[in-house]
Amino acid sequence: MKKIIAFILMMILVLTLVACDVAVHNDGEMLSAVDSDSYSVGSKWGVGAHYSSSVIPKGTARDSIVYEGGDIPWEEFDLPYEESENREITAGSITAKAWNDNDNYTQWKKLFAAKTDNDPAGKLADFSEGIWAKDTLHRVKITVTEGETPVAGAEVSYYGMDQKQWISRTDVNGVAYLFPSEETGSVTVKSGSVEETAAFTADDRDIKVNLSASETKLNVIKMMFVIDATGSMGDEMAYIATELADVVERVTAQAAQVRIDIAVLFYRDDGDQEKFAYHDFVNVSVKAGLDGQIAVLKAEDAEGGGDLPEAMDEALALAVDKNWGDGNSTNLMFLVLDAPPHDDETKSLRWATAVKDAAAKGIRICPILCSGADDLTEYVTRTSALMTGGTSIFVTDDSGIGGEHLDPELPDATVELLNDLMVRLIVGYHTGDFGTPVAWNADEDAQEGQEQTPVVTEKTKADPLAPDAEDTTASKA
Repeated sequence: MKKIIAFILMMILVLTLVACDVAVHNDGEMLSAVDSDSYSVGSKWGVGAHYSSSVIPKGTARDSIVYEGGDIPWEEFDLPYEESENREITAGSITAKAWNDNDNYTQWKKLFAAKTDNDPAGKLADFSEGIWAKDTLHRVKITVTEGETPVAGAEVSYYGMDQKQWISRTDVNGVAYLFPSEETGSVTVKSGSVEETAAFTADDRDIKVNLSASETKLNVIKMMFVIDATGSMGDEMAYIATELADVVERVTAQAAQVRIDIAVLFYRDDGDQEKFAYHDFVNVSVKAGLDGQIAVLKAEDAEGGGDLPEAMDEALALAVDKNWGDGNSTNLMFLVLDAPPHDDETKSLRWATAVKDAAAKGIRICPILCSGADDLTEYVTRTSALMTGGTSIFVTDDSGIGGEHLDPELPDATVELLNDLMVRLIVGYHTGDFGTPVAWNADEDAQEGQEQTPVVTEKTKADPLAPDAEDTTASKA
């Protein structure tokens, strides 16, 4: 009889726990079940980063552990970042590598190659069809000069069927990219009151246009940080904020003659209490503006979300729609994320439209992929960068910060410190001199000797972002 009573009491206890959907970690932290496919975590997850109200979705892989719903093995739940939780968060901690697919366009096209008897399909071949497919394999490159001088900020329009199909802006080296739907057509180049037309064919898609006069490039940098602030970013969020703040401080301190405007947009997903938090462009050349935007970058916590995809498409559209000026300044958008938009036609159309609008405004999208990014995230971000003349940045595992990072298989790319890499790109997009990448693990003497390379070279004189700095065509990767 006692055994029967004990069994009944045990069953009542089990049923009570199941009804409450609560599991308790062996150190007392709570894990509450949201549904059969995911669990909400209310604890610190990652290195010194607040990870509240976030969700581990079904199928998520973390260090060879795949959570498929049901009971989570508590002995495996202790994440490998615990030993570093108290690690000091300082700039120059995260490692990353940059890759510009326009500079490596032949390799880009190979990513979409169809499978043959002798060769496997390209890594991104699956995105050649379906709702996310964009024709990026018939690019037209336009180089605009006034005599021997590159023309920056010129509007380049592609006309198909008597209507503008694509608009882009030349960068500081006078280069713009168009992605027409036809094999042949014409482009119109305009700078100020001067306008020229040129044709492209299937065999000649590298066009050079010379203008008799041009509009002067503005000595202004407009940068926006668009940051996924959902719970899955918790393992890197505090580090990312510190790195970005350091980048802003360094560029501002070494660009006394340049006006630098910074805006910040945090985004989450449908159902989150705060889906978007936007802080408009502020002149950080003024100390009060600099201090304010740095405080904004460091104040946001990673929380919310609920599944892998986030409101990236909406955030991108919202960011592009802001006042970026007339396209004649250096416009950069750093998109920091680890997840794609939701996989439906409305979202894909919004993303594609935002990318096209960004190109028309001369906004170079430079995505920064953090841990946990999947193939769709890689595809949409690299495509965004390609079509706007931006550069893709991939955070790497080298620093040991965060979870496992996507490996884009770029053997020739140098792994750098993220903050150095970003400063190098910002300077490059404004002056044309992208400097030389410095390996993150170079010995101390080499690092000391190269420390100023991204921001001060022989060609950029005392002020690396001064308007009289000599342009070069160094690779952005």
